[in-house]
Amino acid sequence: MQKSKTVLITGGAVRIGREIVLSFADKGWDVVIHYNNSAKPAEKLAAEITKKNCKAYTVKADLRDAKAVSAIIPSLAKQDIKLDCLINNAALFEKDSLVDITPASWQNHMNINLFAPLQLIRDFSVQYKGGQGNVINITDGMAGWSISPAFLSYSLSKMGLAEATKLLARELAPKIRINAVAPGPTLEGKQDKPDTFIKLKKLVPLGTISSPQQVCDAVHYLLNAKSVTGQVISLAGGL
Repeated sequence: MQKSKTVLITGGAVRIGREIVLSFADKGWDVVIHYNNSAKPAEKLAAEITKKNCKAYTVKADLRDAKAVSAIIPSLAKQDIKLDCLINNAALFEKDSLVDITPASWQNHMNINLFAPLQLIRDFSVQYKGGQGNVINITDGMAGWSISPAFLSYSLSKMGLAEATKLLARELAPKIRINAVAPGPTLEGKQDKPDTFIKLKKLVPLGTISSPQQVCDAVHYLLNAKSVTGQVISLAGGL
């Protein structure tokens, strides 16, 4: 019997992260669900996964804390949990601009959205001993909306993650492929007003928004596209 593969998904307890976790479990993968403030949803999701005859683990870490991040993959290794795939999904999305940016806002966005993924990619590449591993970063394809001067720290951190995907692809090959998915408007968040998505649909050239299922489909396409690395797939409908 072939050993199950294992994936670590940051921010995997809620929203798009949760859907990605379920998509892997549906394909027979064991999953590691990272969370920070979502302990109950993480445990509930893990219980749901075990009913699918897959193994599910949870790991808590504040991605603002470099020391906590650096402990994630070694702590899994101590439990004999070897990763085959890493999904950098967790993100901080808050407004700031050139006028009101603060050191704290800048540092929190950069730590969570960019430096923590880089740490995890490094640690994943060190521990990976299989045939070919995969890293998939979740970036942002909404140029002119969330990628805008109104979300300055967020935008620069997500742009940095997209560029890091390209920069690291050649360095990590052939041992690891690294790609990214850049969703468009997908799920309403705390920044959105009741009419935000109505306005967004009018702005999107394709006239539709991306769904969590489409994000999962893109993730699994990249997982199976053996000759693809260093690519960012935009799901923003041309926005």
